[in-house]
Amino acid sequence: MRRFQTVMFKVIDILAILTMVLGAPMSVAAAPQAEGEVPVLVLDKADYAPGESASINGAGFVPGDYVLAVMGPAGTFTQWGTVTTDGAGGFAFVSPALDDGTYEVRAYPSSWTGDWNEAAAAAVSLNVTEPAQEPTAEPTVEPTQ
Repeated sequence: MRRFQTVMFKVIDILAILTMVLGAPMSVAAAPQAEGEVPVLVLDKADYAPGESASINGAGFVPGDYVLAVMGPAGTFTQWGTVTTDGAGGFAFVSPALDDGTYEVRAYPSSWTGDWNEAAAAAVSLNVTEPAQEPTAEPTVEPTQ
């Protein structure tokens, strides 16, 4: 009976060690972040008209360089450039003139391989639509009978 207890305790010890090792996160970020701080991309407004540029502000990033990659309205992928955060992890960027459609902007660490499926540090979507036409105050043509 004593031998059985010894074997069982060893099995439980091994299971506890495996649980701790296999349950621990296996990936680490490129650089440590302050606890609770999540990188975000913020736009200056909700919607844009064709031809306008978007002001994009980043906050909460680990200081360093980031690539701004964009998926455009026709499923076209492009890079808008590289930004460098300030000491507080923030940056400001103004996009090129935008065409009609929906865009997804992502910030990737500078070590990004160019694979859109990689996890981005932060992302934001924006819409570009023609402004609604205001109706004229008076009818322009006399109604017919």
